[in-house]
Amino acid sequence: MNMKFKKLSGEGWLQALILLHIFFIPVAISPAQVLLFTAVAAGMFFLLREHRLAEIKSSSYFVPVLLFGLMIILSYFWSVRPSVTAHKFHRIIYYLGLFMTGLLLCPDRRGIRLAVWMFVSGSSVQAVWDLARAPFLVCVRGVNLYDTGNMRDPQLYLVSLILLAAFFMFGEVRGKNRICWAALVLNAAGLIIHFKRGVWISFFIALLLLVLLTRRWKALAAAALVAGSLVFVPQVQQRLAGLKDEFRTGQGGRMALWTEVAPALIREHPLGMGYGATRNEDFTPHTAYVQPKLTHVHNNALQIILELGWQGLAVWILWMGTALVTCGRLVRNPAVKERWVALGGLAALAGLLVNGMVEYNFGDSEILMAYCFLMGLSVLLRRSDAAPAAI
Repeated sequence: MNMKFKKLSGEGWLQALILLHIFFIPVAISPAQVLLFTAVAAGMFFLLREHRLAEIKSSSYFVPVLLFGLMIILSYFWSVRPSVTAHKFHRIIYYLGLFMTGLLLCPDRRGIRLAVWMFVSGSSVQAVWDLARAPFLVCVRGVNLYDTGNMRDPQLYLVSLILLAAFFMFGEVRGKNRICWAALVLNAAGLIIHFKRGVWISFFIALLLLVLLTRRWKALAAAALVAGSLVFVPQVQQRLAGLKDEFRTGQGGRMALWTEVAPALIREHPLGMGYGATRNEDFTPHTAYVQPKLTHVHNNALQIILELGWQGLAVWILWMGTALVTCGRLVRNPAVKERWVALGGLAALAGLLVNGMVEYNFGDSEILMAYCFLMGLSVLLRRSDAAPAAI
């Protein structure tokens, strides 16, 4: 009896670590990392003790994650900056986080929802901070409004918004849950105030996918109405008007990186330059102008080729393809508990991948953790097939 109590207590502590990690992903990188590393170390020991390590091997993610981790380690041997590449090896631990989320949290209704709400709660807290910080910087410090944002946080708001949209669309709320509505408003405001056009477009593509899956057209109409009203805001108009600059190679925008910098460096380094090893000085000889301090080419696929070569891209495509197929099968499986999480997870993952066409978001620690969180949800949902009904 005592042994059973200790076992459950230990597993409960592990679940608490993972849930706190999920909460801090949108809030702060340091506690999110510490909690993740602790959860991975303790979780691997727990799975070993319980003879459950085979569950990792049997996961559809095992081979892609293993191969991608090997690509990162092997890239050290041809890296142009081996010490920099070695310094990034710890990110492989992030990938193990998806197995901790999927295999150690409870695969019942409460466990699945708790994982989602922890992430949404974290992004909502961050949104409150952003909504206070941006006006202060503009009004008190005189900072340009467009310089108050970043590329990271709005992508995390995208994930929360899509999960919340799935929650509302699937009839889980009848319009009276003030907390959910408040989270929706906060995350929407956070998405807007960063003024990142790529994330705006990616959000609507993800929302369109969600609507196509659920056939809840009213949600798309409501989002289109909000977006249409925002077009009349001068700051939004200015940001949208600036899109054309990205397609001018002489401006140092994405087109210059995609058509001049990346092709030249790929030809020079067919095996890749090493994981995380590219630097601004590598880019400047290949185009007229590059933004100062820029160390990537604003595209997941191109950056992975630059770092890990074509072989690395093939493994990454295998991994992302596995994630999309796994999430797609969950959406079609009526036995999955909390099907709205499967729908939201698939659409949110698609939104991150779409934004990855104009941002190297797979190289950002917080976004990488969000990718792994969504994949971990898919593992958790697959376990829910065989789990007993929640009481």
